[in-house]
Amino acid sequence: MVPETGSGLMRQIGVNQFVGDHPAIIESLQEIHIEIDKHKQHEQDKFNKLTPVGKFFNLLNKIIKRPLKFGQNNNECELYQYKEYTFMELEPVKELTGVPSCSEFMVDLNIIYTIDSQRSNGFGRQAMDILTKTCEKSGAVLVLFCNPFGIGKYGQPYAIVEPKEFVQNWYDDDYETVYLPKYEADITKFFYRQRGMVNLCLYDDWVYDRDKEDDLPVDRQFAYLPENLEGKYKDQLEDRLNIELCKYCNR
Repeated sequence: MVPETGSGLMRQIGVNQFVGDHPAIIESLQEIHIEIDKHKQHEQDKFNKLTPVGKFFNLLNKIIKRPLKFGQNNNECELYQYKEYTFMELEPVKELTGVPSCSEFMVDLNIIYTIDSQRSNGFGRQAMDILTKTCEKSGAVLVLFCNPFGIGKYGQPYAIVEPKEFVQNWYDDDYETVYLPKYEADITKFFYRQRGMVNLCLYDDWVYDRDKEDDLPVDRQFAYLPENLEGKYKDQLEDRLNIELCKYCNR
């Protein structure tokens, strides 16, 4: 059967060879595009219903590798791996006095660690930039303590030179956290401020169970506040941004 050519949409150029658009093909393609648009809108509607924290992890899961994603649900934290060499441990903030909705809009960066053999190559900076951009897209607040650390094992300094070492030993209790001198913290504070982070008190009632000298000063407690942070959430952070009146910082 030879397709109709009178419409001018399709013409024969050889045996069973035609060029141009057949009306049935055009209609099928239109239906496909309509279904694609419906699917995109459905996904967007689902995304719009998420909390800022839900949006943050939804976006991040699409762009950064999770090396333990098949066994990670048993852990409270999510482990992410950027460009093989930088690891980040993230989780929602579950509870914070005076911030009743913290689990909806606050994400805690527990760890950001670039393996020793790849330091000073910009991987940590690039990873942080991805996190802050994800905050802007999701409306979530990223918080962290600036407390630079290294890895030790059996009481001795230990250098991690291969990414698989970090992943394999993420749960290994033999690894110890070795906190670095104050000058490392001064350098790291500058790094976070360059990323647009501000000081915000992250302490809670648990600080009263220890000595004041064990506290990190507030200039080593940081938050990234996105431009699109909803007013109802920003209001909950007002007391913690007002450092001079913060009861935890001034105890």
